[in-house]
Amino acid sequence: MNSITNVIKLVKVPEEVKAVFTDHRTIALGTCTRDGVPNTVFIGSWWWRDDETILVVDNFFNKTRRNLEKNPVASLVVWDRIKRASYQLKCSATIHTEGKDYEEAFKAERSRTDFYYPCKAIVLLSVDEVYHAMYGEGAGDRIV
Repeated sequence: MNSITNVIKLVKVPEEVKAVFTDHRTIALGTCTRDGVPNTVFIGSWWWRDDETILVVDNFFNKTRRNLEKNPVASLVVWDRIKRASYQLKCSATIHTEGKDYEEAFKAERSRTDFYYPCKAIVLLSVDEVYHAMYGEGAGDRIV
């Protein structure tokens, strides 16, 4: 488990924001090195753990894992063209290779029949801030 703890107060993600994320199985996860070199990947193995936390499965992270180990912050973004909605979540990250959440994720990933999913770890993303990410009025405004 990552030894760096979350120092920002968690926020409850509004239901309309959660719904847009939930409607899109594949979302973008951004990280960066301590020196500020960005990295963005698409993730498909994730779910809401609760109203403040997203559980992401590390099946194939490489740079993403290294970045989170050294700089435990991440950003998630989703865009829904039909709903004309886009949101960004800024999060604090902890990496886990044991515990109840990890065991549940491991079982879920290994039960999939379409591909071998190793479930090397899980990343708990504690939501610190929620932003509008859609163009137009309110673009970039903080929601919570």
